[in-house]
Amino acid sequence: MTTVPVTGKPHVPVNEAAGILFTMACMAIMAFVFTAGKILDGSVHAIQIMFLRYFSAFVFLLVVTFLRGGLRQHHTPRPLHHLIRACFGACGGGGAIFAATHMPIADAASIGMLKGMLTVVLAVFILKEVVSGRHWLAAILCAAGGAIVVFGQGSTLSFEGYGWAASIAFFSAITMAMETICIRQLALKERPFTMTLYVSGIGSFILAVPAWLIWHTPNWQAFLFLLALGPLAALAQTLNAHAYSIARASLLAPVGYITIVLSAIWGYFLFAEIPGISTWLGAALIAAGGIWLSRLS
Repeated sequence: MTTVPVTGKPHVPVNEAAGILFTMACMAIMAFVFTAGKILDGSVHAIQIMFLRYFSAFVFLLVVTFLRGGLRQHHTPRPLHHLIRACFGACGGGGAIFAATHMPIADAASIGMLKGMLTVVLAVFILKEVVSGRHWLAAILCAAGGAIVVFGQGSTLSFEGYGWAASIAFFSAITMAMETICIRQLALKERPFTMTLYVSGIGSFILAVPAWLIWHTPNWQAFLFLLALGPLAALAQTLNAHAYSIARASLLAPVGYITIVLSAIWGYFLFAEIPGISTWLGAALIAAGGIWLSRLS
């Protein structure tokens, strides 16, 4: 999740130390959100989890919106752009939850971090950005790290078990990269809160029917837990937006790779998962390539 502050003036850092802390808090929250499926032992489908997350976030943000003056201030002339962004976000978030449910959380997070490399590749073809040979070398480093994470676990190119979960994690990284492209375009003209409000509302709408088709009513404890994910995710996005408003993007972008470590921490304390050497080696290569890419941007 990347948010760029909307401003007509050059961005002047205000408090970069606080910006880093806000970013780390955002990553910690989102790493926890993606463990929801595993916390519930896979009893609730990822689509249902994403629907409840979007819906509860939308309701929460609507309350905040009316307390702050109403919907009029969040009118947008770009509904189609928000719809496309929400479609990619729903696919990416659902895929990340599914992957974290069916494979070690640190592995799923590592593969998900390939989003940075894929964003660079997609930017070349979609945004027509010009990249150098060093960009491609950094992207190859990320790809090599992803391969080590997957094949280091003894996985093969199969669509079952770990291989299937890894494939979904990679699909999630692709759709999240596409969402990042959409966010880059929207952030030039929309405020972060407006973007979060629309993605939550539209996401709820497009997932309503799929969630209804596979609906399984969880017990009340699980239901309340799932409803709490929305405001948590909205809080994370707010922290992220605030971080980018007080610190340089070039400084904060590499901080996002701490998600891998935070996911490993959640995996250890919640599920006693201990990442193997291949996971740490692959994650290190992905982070190194991603940080290199951010420095070249």
